[in-house]
Amino acid sequence: MELLFSFAKNIGNMFQAKGEIKFEYLGTEKKVKYIFWNLAGTPVFVFDDKLGRSHQFQKVFGKWEARCNVQPDWRPDFVEVLCEAFELEFQVIYARHRNVLYGINGVNDR
Repeated sequence: MELLFSFAKNIGNMFQAKGEIKFEYLGTEKKVKYIFWNLAGTPVFVFDDKLGRSHQFQKVFGKWEARCNVQPDWRPDFVEVLCEAFELEFQVIYARHRNVLYGINGVNDR
């Protein structure tokens, strides 16, 4: 996973990771290339669908929610499986980069 770090004076520590999530939906393997951002402690996954439309899912109060647009033709069970895949990927990112995501030595750990 390629990792990019950007430390801006007035914004604080922003963490970015790029990767690909693979999951199964209705017997078919799906792949989603994503960019992950940790914005002021809020985890966000951003990705483009096969039509080139951008989508953003953000973790709010422990639950993944669409923040831009979920296309009306997306089935609710697909969105649920996608959010489960985001949560699993977030746990991997968190385990590897906890100090960067929430402060040095876990000072601001949540």
